[in-house]
Amino acid sequence: MKPNPDRMLQWCQRRLGPSRCRTIRVVDRARPEYYGWWDWDRTIWINMRWIRNRTQLYRVLAHEWTHAQQRWRDYKKGIPLGEGNPLEIEARRRERSLEFWPAGIAPHKLGK
Repeated sequence: MKPNPDRMLQWCQRRLGPSRCRTIRVVDRARPEYYGWWDWDRTIWINMRWIRNRTQLYRVLAHEWTHAQQRWRDYKKGIPLGEGNPLEIEARRRERSLEFWPAGIAPHKLGK
């Protein structure tokens, strides 16, 4: 699978709405062990080292795009990042939602 960052950006804009993201970069890194991350410099990074299929790729895109739609000041409120953080909860909900799935990729294939 060789993703096209320009097409991913267009897909996100069309399916997920506006955000602060202006660039998507694809990397292959053993560390950090992240699928993707949003860096607040208007870039989403997708780490293909850990992504095994198209479904995972779309989940990572939806998750990181959600972070790109969130506000920095909400991160500065002192709530520890992690599973219980409301911003992470929102991003996980989005990645599992039905609203962004392209044709041929159905949420029932995700598991938990």
